[in-house]
Amino acid sequence: MSYSGCVSRTERIELRVSADDKAAITAAAAAERVTTTDFVRDAVLDRVQHVRARADRTLMPAAQFDALVASLDTADETPNLARAFARQRRFVQG
Repeated sequence: MSYSGCVSRTERIELRVSADDKAAITAAAAAERVTTTDFVRDAVLDRVQHVRARADRTLMPAAQFDALVASLDTADETPNLARAFARQRRFVQG
């Protein structure tokens, strides 16, 4: 998936990698028939989408989720609310 579109590319990011990493990246780019730059940019932007999507979600173990949902069905004690309802009303609709 290419993210380049028609956007002018003026910014630069430099990355240092080992010789083995560079060879692996270059070989993978060649296998995809794209430049190394396009390959690295696309891989990074795929990761960006993944991170952004994860930031919009709350992940938790299934047991924790089940406990959360079950707790919604159990009313907490609300002494302040009970006292408020027990007071005589100031205004009565007629």
